[in-house]
Amino acid sequence: MIYSWQEPYISILLETNEVKRRAQLLEMRAAFEQRLLSPVGDEELRAMGVAAIVLDGLERKRPNIARRISDIRTGRNPRARDIDI
Repeated sequence: MIYSWQEPYISILLETNEVKRRAQLLEMRAAFEQRLLSPVGDEELRAMGVAAIVLDGLERKRPNIARRISDIRTGRNPRARDIDI
């Protein structure tokens, strides 16, 4: 299944212009937050969690502090290796 946020996510992965990619990353984070305002199934939450780790890497954050999207609701902050894929 393709989720509404996946097309812009793929565009970020393919973008080579750093300035454009940074703007797209901000838009992508906003899209995640907007999506979480509605009910999200477990499969999509897992996909968002994996995407969040990749986006964190693109933003040059340390992968071991990446937060799983589903943990935004609970306040947990797992390490990347703890995320179920």
